[in-house]
Amino acid sequence: MRKLIFPLISLVPGVSSGIIVANYSSFVNDRFENDPSFVGAGLDFSGVGRTTNGRWGAMIGDNYFVTAIHFPATGNIQFLTNNNPAGAIFQYTVGGSFNVSGTDIQTGYFNEAVEPSIARYTYNTNNANALADLGIAGTTLYLNGDRIAGSAGTILDHVVAVNQAESWFEEGTDVIQVPGSGGINNTFSNDADFDQIVMFENSESQLQSGDSGSPLFSNQGASLRMEGIAWAVVLPPEFTGNFDTTASGLEQRSGTLYGYLGSYDTDIQNVISNASAPIPEPSGLALGKFGLLAGMGVLLAGMGVLFLRLLISTT
Repeated sequence: MRKLIFPLISLVPGVSSGIIVANYSSFVNDRFENDPSFVGAGLDFSGVGRTTNGRWGAMIGDNYFVTAIHFPATGNIQFLTNNNPAGAIFQYTVGGSFNVSGTDIQTGYFNEAVEPSIARYTYNTNNANALADLGIAGTTLYLNGDRIAGSAGTILDHVVAVNQAESWFEEGTDVIQVPGSGGINNTFSNDADFDQIVMFENSESQLQSGDSGSPLFSNQGASLRMEGIAWAVVLPPEFTGNFDTTASGLEQRSGTLYGYLGSYDTDIQNVISNASAPIPEPSGLALGKFGLLAGMGVLLAGMGVLFLRLLISTT
């Protein structure tokens, strides 16, 4: 087995850089260009929110979201229900959060349910010890990153790009599995702290600093399913090893690593069970009925007083 030598850099921004996208086009890759040629056309990205300082949170329930421990979404998170930049922005205050022990996955919550038209995402819960176990090998995956270089973007600076998962990094091992017949297993210089999906190729897209906590999606019949949460990028001198299906030669590649949510489903659900339930908000119809009944009560009370006065004045 070859040894992989690389610097592992979490995606916290020093100076933020926009996501790298091959053949980038604002019409194809910018969600809020709201163009028919958008790479995510027909898919619902409304459950991907951002704080005013550019951090990411993606909804997995009526009031629960996932983000990165080392770059958490705190304060207020904003959402738009469609890809129209002129649409209404819904903003919710983070009520608290819990860390999934041993990972970079954090589950946060709001004290109220978000707008019903904001997407809630399922996530892959397959038990996995290899990339093939996920059911996404060879399929198109959707990366979410920042459009702005040099500063943190806002909710409107949302770029979507595509790539494919290439390898798997198993918790407690130092082996990167390369898929395909005759694939070579390469090794890191350290063990994985948690299960990770690895993307080596830079020919399609590559996350940059500032994108930690952004979700990785697969397309499940025109419905997005979350696969992982971005936590680190490998920069030059990049991965050094054998990444093809032959044993000859070494390559250097950059890569993005995502914490795989499915390996920690039980922990995530336990975290959710400890969070506050959303406070139900009365509907407009209920308020209307209540207002009507209250108004009728005031009217009846007033009529009673008037009747009493008339009765007194005539006796």
